[in-house]
Amino acid sequence: MILFHVALGLKSGLGHLSRSITLAKDLKKKSKVGFLISRDAVIAEKILNQSNISTFFYENDQKISELVQIFPRKIKAIIIDISDAMYVKKPDLLKEYFHKIKEKKIKLIVIDGLFKDRIISKDYPIFDILIQPYIEVNLNERVSAIKHLRGPNYIILDKIFKKNIQFREKNIPKLAKSILISFGGSDPTLLTNEFCKFLTLNFETFKEQTFIIILGPYMEKINQYIIENQMKYFGNVIIKNNIFNLKPFFDKSDLAILASGSTSRYEAASCGTPALFFGINKDHEIQCKIYAETGCAQYLGQQNKIIKDNLLEELVSIINDKSRRYIMSKLGHDLIDGQGSFRLACEIFKIGL
Repeated sequence: MILFHVALGLKSGLGHLSRSITLAKDLKKKSKVGFLISRDAVIAEKILNQSNISTFFYENDQKISELVQIFPRKIKAIIIDISDAMYVKKPDLLKEYFHKIKEKKIKLIVIDGLFKDRIISKDYPIFDILIQPYIEVNLNERVSAIKHLRGPNYIILDKIFKKNIQFREKNIPKLAKSILISFGGSDPTLLTNEFCKFLTLNFETFKEQTFIIILGPYMEKINQYIIENQMKYFGNVIIKNNIFNLKPFFDKSDLAILASGSTSRYEAASCGTPALFFGINKDHEIQCKIYAETGCAQYLGQQNKIIKDNLLEELVSIINDKSRRYIMSKLGHDLIDGQGSFRLACEIFKIGL
């Protein structure tokens, strides 16, 4: 069995869980897989059950270094994706955990973050595989791992984003009329609420546009109610609830406005959908700026600037600039081939599982 242990804090979003499930589906073709989650991770358990993936529980107050004692039997490898704020700031909390895993002769595979989001310690054992599934990765960086898999070829996207020969170039209209708004499955920083306030202040400017606002399936109900009530008087705003798959919306949209989570940005690029995106964590500033340099998306800065500065000017400009959106679409489509998860699964099985 291959065991996953991922960060599950709703306040930091569900990106760790979603990309690990995508990878787990490819690994299931040749191995049993399971997820180790805390007893109170109700939403994670629900998602994993929907994906037909086994779950194993630990108590909420258990130290991470003690989890090795409750691993299910016959574990050959563990894939750890926990580069969240706590472990980034306190990497020594992971030192004993990693060493105990290696002492058990269990293959140690770590999915890490970037720059300020890395879990870095000189006292870690050598990882069997270190994965950095990002476009913005520093290819010159040296790490303590037998195998280091990084860059665009290893970006983890669902199989529906895999490129095929039937792909048709996205139609780019003179005026962007269909605009998708999505800020993640749980939107922990209430970015959707803030953007809706911006729309209400500027609704006269966008009478020719239709805004499709995605309320993630794990957004708090009170926030969903507030947004739906706030926008119900605007005929050009469509609210969609409980959406797990954004691809049909990216395919039909002329423009997407997103948060800085890497998965949704990469999905938009894969579909050839030009994107504007906001930072929701100041520690992600470096990778946001590097991603914008690819030319397929425009970084608008941190979300606290959403109604300030020149947001209205930037949005109106890109809506009216067909040639720019065409270039962004083409650059995005050529960026990712959607086979990163399959490549990772092949590399993981090469280490003797």
